[in-house]
Amino acid sequence: MFPKPSPDGIALSIQDITAQWPEDWKGTFDYVHQRLGLAGIGQHPLKDIVHRQCELLKPGGWIEFVELDIAPNSNPAVEKLFSLVRELIDMIGNGWNYVSTLKGALEQAGLESVEDKSIDVFLGASASSPELREKSIISMQFTTSAFVDVVDSK
Repeated sequence: MFPKPSPDGIALSIQDITAQWPEDWKGTFDYVHQRLGLAGIGQHPLKDIVHRQCELLKPGGWIEFVELDIAPNSNPAVEKLFSLVRELIDMIGNGWNYVSTLKGALEQAGLESVEDKSIDVFLGASASSPELREKSIISMQFTTSAFVDVVDSK
């Protein structure tokens, strides 16, 4: 799973986002980056997951969450997919609109200068170029197959 040997100065490990982090990691990171992980936390309280990740930071450290806000979409094909994804996320845990509570969870964890930024990403036929259209279709196919695997396992 990991490259052999690991790059100099980099340690790679597997960690369950819903479990406690190793004690010796706490307060040791300048920067923590979380991407598309919170939808899969099941029924674990979002505020607890966020708090544990914030504990990893050194004083003055930064944390960044990049999550998908699957709000209703005007593209019929994308909306059909997003509707199914919302239903799946509701079924497995915290509800599809968990992103709207993230800023509050970060503030509750004691962070200062919390910012919330939303970026519209246009998929498929709505994409801004043929290259992005093709890449977004491949990405959505991959995402859809991953969600199908989750549903099949339930």
